[in-house]
Formats: sequence, C-alpha cells, structure tokens
Amino acid sequence: MKEILKSAVASVEGGLASVVMGFDGVPVEQYVHDGAGVDIETLGVEYSNALTEVRRTADSLSSGAVQEVAVLTDSGLVLLRPVNQEYFVALVLTAEGNLGKGRFLLKRAARALAQEM
Repeated sequence: MKEILKSAVASVEGGLASVVMGFDGVPVEQYVHDGAGVDIETLGVEYSNALTEVRRTADSLSSGAVQEVAVLTDSGLVLLRPVNQEYFVALVLTAEGNLGKGRFLLKRAARALAQEM
C-alpha cells in the first residue's frame, strides 16, 4: 500500500502526502513527502468526518455513491476518494498542485488499493 501512496504523491506536481484511512478515522497506511510538514493523520481524521457526512447526504438525496470530494483552500488541495465501503484514500497537494493529474492518480490509486484489500 505504501508504494501506491508514494507513487501518487511523487507523480503529481505539488504532491505532499497521501493516506488510506477507515471511515472510522483509523489510519491504515500513509506516505508523507520529506519536508512536507503535513500532519496527514489529523487531516485524515478530520476529513473522514466530512466525507462521511457527504456520503450520508448523497444517500438521503438518492444521488448515488460519492465518487470523489475535493477541498480547495488557500494553502492546498485535498482530494478524497472512497476505496470501498470501509476505507478511503486522500491525496494532499500544494495550492499550486496539478488538480487534474492529482484526480487521475487518486482514482488509479483507489482501484489499486481496492485490489490489495
């Protein structure tokens, strides 16, 4: 799993960190680029709550399963994608990171992680 996460971070401009985490907030595996200064576990725990609420809202609206959530802030980009019903993967980029490529790599990473689980 760590190699999948590392590859996603290293393959995108502005890649900082990635984590596989349960929707219960328990991290499974993580990778943080040297010197990134990202507290990926805390970030994952906080966004697991947000992603759970987004999934709940999508269910109540009968709009289908959530495929991806992107959070863009002044300081960076956080992309979240469910791997299965129990786990999700997050990719953190700098504010100048390549959002399109990050989305593509996260989708690919989620598929690879689902096969490993």
